[in-house]
Amino acid sequence: MVFLNNRRSRTTQAEVLTGFAERLAEIPDLNEGLVVISDQSIPTMFTNGYLQLTVAPGDSSFDVGGAHAEAFRDKCGVIVGIYLLNRRDRPGRSESRLVNKNSLLYWKRMVLAHLALEDPKAGAGSKPWEPTMLEGQDRIPLLRSIPIPTKATSPRDIPDHDSWIGMQIYYQVEFDWDLYDGIFG
Repeated sequence: MVFLNNRRSRTTQAEVLTGFAERLAEIPDLNEGLVVISDQSIPTMFTNGYLQLTVAPGDSSFDVGGAHAEAFRDKCGVIVGIYLLNRRDRPGRSESRLVNKNSLLYWKRMVLAHLALEDPKAGAGSKPWEPTMLEGQDRIPLLRSIPIPTKATSPRDIPDHDSWIGMQIYYQVEFDWDLYDGIFG
């Protein structure tokens, strides 16, 4: 396991999704309007632009440690969707959709780099990225370990959105639920 420091926080799934979305909005040429938290891995609506990144919850499984609610662990998925307005190539060609700058594979690389490395510009010397919360002067990790990409879908046309194509990258995260703070006011 990799930690930013020796402390770890209890958290909620909403805070984990928010951490992913905030991190993706830091990618050059993106902003908060192009990265949205979605209740579905393929959203029902897209922005008016050419690009939309989504962060959606995936399936969960639970592991209750020896301390019961003190270590209520969630092993869950986070699904990052990459969607582009479909620019048509000549028949039999897919450069603008797959290999050019601002193609699906370009954005796949950007997502992977920013969700794996604290500073992608630092290259192999970068520390791993993980979502954190600010507590005093310290940044406290929200997860038990760094987010792990587990699979990516192939590029595909988006049903009911004939002018959009997309793909999803699936991540696995593990965190301890905060079952105490703020539930009852």
